[in-house]
Amino acid sequence: MANASVIVSTMISSPSLLSGYMRLSPSSQSQSLSSSMSTPTSSTSSSQPRYAIDPTSQRMMSDTALVDFGTRIRDGKPFAFKTIKNKAFATREVEILRHLGTCNNTIWLEDDFINDAKEHVLVLPVLRSVSIVEQGLVDIQRHFKEIISALAAIHDKDVVHLDVTPANLMQDDEGHLVLIDFGLSHRLNSPSHTSPCCSRGTQGYIAPEFLQDAANVSTKADMYSVGIVLGQMLDGYLPHDLELQYLGGMCVRRDTTDKIVDGLEEFLAAENFGYHAQSRSLSYPGATTVPRAASSSYRSRESAYPTPLLYAVDLLAKLLKSDATHRPTARECLRHPFLSDELKAEDLVGTERSIVQEKVRAYCYYRDMYTCGGKRSWTEGLWTATSHFASVRAPYFEVERYR
Repeated sequence: MANASVIVSTMISSPSLLSGYMRLSPSSQSQSLSSSMSTPTSSTSSSQPRYAIDPTSQRMMSDTALVDFGTRIRDGKPFAFKTIKNKAFATREVEILRHLGTCNNTIWLEDDFINDAKEHVLVLPVLRSVSIVEQGLVDIQRHFKEIISALAAIHDKDVVHLDVTPANLMQDDEGHLVLIDFGLSHRLNSPSHTSPCCSRGTQGYIAPEFLQDAANVSTKADMYSVGIVLGQMLDGYLPHDLELQYLGGMCVRRDTTDKIVDGLEEFLAAENFGYHAQSRSLSYPGATTVPRAASSSYRSRESAYPTPLLYAVDLLAKLLKSDATHRPTARECLRHPFLSDELKAEDLVGTERSIVQEKVRAYCYYRDMYTCGGKRSWTEGLWTATSHFASVRAPYFEVERYR
């Protein structure tokens, strides 16, 4: 289900378009949204208006829902009112939100009722839009941990979101990310949810196994989708030839993501990002050890990339695996070095996007010189290279300058 908060909004001025909502002039204090629900979720009588629609607000529109903004009459608290056109979608979303209650970093249901046009209305908290692109690694780590925490909470309650996309991420007043829009969600092991919703989610974010067989649904489908989101967050931090810019595209196929995973794993190998046995282990295949940066004696050179970024790349490669059994669960992700409490604030110093990009620019320049036929050697504490494009030695001053 598309996120109504990011669809192009249209000002609604005609009362006939409000489907039972009463919207009066801005100067009137008696604007109200009446509830005719026979058994309302709150104790307020259904015969009395409980909510007032802001006449100056814009109505957000999507294929399946309309969103108005207003306040609760008794205390003036702002809310968003999501009117769902499809009765089956409405019933499913209300059931799941009631089942979830208040989970970490997920939207919650304040109230719901049937409006004058016999449409189901969900009363939700007002949230702010957020952009996940061009963030620094500090914000990426914090926000991604909040997304994974949300997925861990709903997966613990046997709910699969099935539409984890940037459009379905918003921000509360304290700056925390909130997962929204459970219209396509599926409740595992529930008699009322024998099969997923007719829609499979947003193209470019759908897990390969779910795209192939809609009945093959598990929490691992969300982990693939959130991997696409992480790749979009990291785009620009890594070399362009890793092709992260294609993630989330409507025409991206499984072979494209498989190629990206291969590139990420080769990138980690080239960075001498070693895998060493640790006391703890993860349960998914191929991850009985957790990664950490190789010691300086193991590296032939210092990487241009900070260790926390290499941790993020390692987690990304695991989340994008085509084989669902090889993807970590949300709880396992929270134990990964990129998201665990072992990663301290001081470890993220100097990981600003502009700083890393400058390091990478210099590093890739000399890497490409070497790849194009040059040789390198260690002379007087500096890497030097000769190339078909350089008749004299080219010292790695730029890389050394940032060590």
